[in-house]
Amino acid sequence: MIYIASLKKYVGKVQEDILTCEHLMSVRGDVKIKDFYEIETIATKDDIIMLKSIWGYHENPNKFITTLKKLEKNKVKLINDYKYVYWNIDKYKYLQELAYIGVVPTYLLPPNKMNSIGDIHIFIDDICRKNFFPAVVVKPAISASGFLTNKYRFKKNNTEILKKIYENKEIKFIIQPYRPSISRGEISLVILNGNQCYGIHRFPGILKDKKEPLILPIESVPDNIKDMGEQVFIFFKKRFHEIPSICRIDFVKYQNKYEIIEVELIDPSLSFRELPDSLREYALNLFLFLI
Repeated sequence: MIYIASLKKYVGKVQEDILTCEHLMSVRGDVKIKDFYEIETIATKDDIIMLKSIWGYHENPNKFITTLKKLEKNKVKLINDYKYVYWNIDKYKYLQELAYIGVVPTYLLPPNKMNSIGDIHIFIDDICRKNFFPAVVVKPAISASGFLTNKYRFKKNNTEILKKIYENKEIKFIIQPYRPSISRGEISLVILNGNQCYGIHRFPGILKDKKEPLILPIESVPDNIKDMGEQVFIFFKKRFHEIPSICRIDFVKYQNKYEIIEVELIDPSLSFRELPDSLREYALNLFLFLI
């Protein structure tokens, strides 16, 4: 059985999951979209799990990791493999490992600086002052969809932001410089089975104001981004002795270059719904090689 893992509230409601399921069913009939935590109770050694719409795992990462370890112990196959998922959970750790390639500078807000709102204020201000950052983004190291993500402006009133951080001091936070170019969106590079397939220009916004992503044929993706994507996969080969099956790397422009802002190996949204028919067929066919 092949399980496309979702969370209970998203099962059968996400177009990307449905498209993936239908395509796999055309070749393999034994495909189901199921709640991830239900799969854990029924999956057996010969089953395959593809993580898809599991958004929200960051709200209880310990439960998520415990479930993964049970599945791994039972020798259930996971796409991407377990080692990539464990590596990809903590943004601070993996961005440090990729820093030599060119990532958005990322700083840890240490637990010993979380004893009071004043301590947090002093620490973030010091980072802004020393690095000449007019603003930074503070967010959890394990996060998704803007969860507890705030823009902190140096020498401005950040009282409410500081209170939110302090109220959630049990969470590991990271600090990154705010790049103004993010207002024009970020570019994602989608790599399936080691093939650089296409780019996605994602735009900021919420709900009805959010612009649909723009699909970029691979030849339209900036060379700098493709070169950095190749370097990330060279890193994977050295670090893990193989490459992940599904990968999305997000980039933001800074001055005349691009920086990696995120690598998504756990539940990468691949914008299948927005792909032109021929490109969607190509991308989905690559999934057949995953199983």
